Amino acid sequence: MDSESKAKTEQLLAEAFTGLLHISQRSGVTIKRMRKLMAMVQVRDMKRQGMTHQRIKAASGFSLKTIRRLLKMDVREDGSD
Repeated sequence: MDSESKAKTEQLLAEAFTGLLHISQRSGVTIKRMRKLMAMVQVRDMKRQGMTHQRIKAASGFSLKTIRRLLKMDVREDGSD
């Protein structure tokens, strides 16, 4: 991806995150919980694409232990940490 496309993508994501942040603040969802949910969604999506745990590790930067934990997490887990 060229730097212009990357910059545009990051700008679009920042705008989307701003909207999500406003929604989460009104609902009492912490930023820490949002990060955990984003990580879980990212890892689950990579797994659905058929990626191995090793490839997920390389693409995400998460440890294998964290990847296994995220794959076991339930979206409805208590987010009060």
